Amino acid sequence: MSYAHPEVLVSSDWVQQHLNDPKVRIVEVDYDPLANYQLGHVPGAVLFDWKKDLNHPLE
Repeated sequence: MSYAHPEVLVSSDWVQQHLNDPKVRIVEVDYDPLANYQLGHVPGAVLFDWKKDLNHPLE
């Protein structure tokens, strides 16, 4: 599979090396966003709840 913007994909090693970088924001996206985020996530990662944010009828 090819990606439209492969330059935005990084390895897990890169993520580990940049966990404390204030210029980097890790975004957690899962099939079941809230349940998986509460089970565990990358330290400092923000949750993108696509089920709520992309499916809201008024937004």
